[in-house]
Amino acid sequence: MSTLFVQARRAWYDRRVVRKRLCLAIALSGLSHSACQRGEAPTPIAAPAGATTIVARVGETSLSVQDIAAEARRRHVSPREALDERIRFELLARAARSSLPGEVAPTAAQAEELNQARVERLIAEEVEPLLRRDAVPEPEIRGAYERVKKRFVHGRQVEIGVLCVFTGARMRTEARERAHQNALALREWVRAHPGSANDWEALSHEPTWTARNVTFTKVWQDQSEPFPAVVGAAAQALSSPGQTSNLVGDETGDYLVRYVSERPAEDVPFERARPTLLSEIFEPWRRQKFIKLSIEMAKDHLVEVFPENFYQLRQE
Repeated sequence: MSTLFVQARRAWYDRRVVRKRLCLAIALSGLSHSACQRGEAPTPIAAPAGATTIVARVGETSLSVQDIAAEARRRHVSPREALDERIRFELLARAARSSLPGEVAPTAAQAEELNQARVERLIAEEVEPLLRRDAVPEPEIRGAYERVKKRFVHGRQVEIGVLCVFTGARMRTEARERAHQNALALREWVRAHPGSANDWEALSHEPTWTARNVTFTKVWQDQSEPFPAVVGAAAQALSSPGQTSNLVGDETGDYLVRYVSERPAEDVPFERARPTLLSEIFEPWRRQKFIKLSIEMAKDHLVEVFPENFYQLRQE
């Protein structure tokens, strides 16, 4: 069963929200911090009015709630993003300083400007050459091809709109029958309103149908993916815009399928798909590579984060 189909069904069938407590979620995910290592639950600590509250410490540099909040406002990002980026900057600055032994310590007024220059030089000389397009490893590109091969090697695919009333193998008989009756009512309404073919998404949001658990999805469908084979067979039988199938169903639910467009069968080898895939994966690969290089450069520098003070970032 495809991931897309499972996600679509869960959007209706499992509306529970699982909340997880996270100590920290920063881009430099390999970094440790004392509170999470100890397994302690963060407890908000009220700070005296006007006091400076430390939210993180990188080496000997303390990052205050007030500074991070001000930086977030100045750069129009969230406080957490501002904190992540500031930690990364401080680590890179330390990595750059460690490569310059014997350098005279700057004054406080010079420190920020020097740090900026050091980080820019470090990135230009040691990081950027490793982040060029021609540095993407061939196995990464070939792996991307294998993951999305159905985009390039496939039979006839039909773009369809699908009105769904999901059920599932574990649904009880009574509930399944109610769902089927809802699907039958939907089918009769669609038959009585042939002009509604272009408004299925809006239809699925009307209270009459949301109360009956009707959902709408638009996908490219082959014989069995992403929706089950019963939908694939209905899609393959359609051939013109607006053409609609009969109500079809299996243990997963009941479906009405509407033709939107189609694309013919393709068999694009890796060599032809490579330029497209490289363009698609380059920026995500570049970001991840930069993070890994940052962590490697900063591995000898201590980072402490105080999540019990995060709540104050939202108040600044």
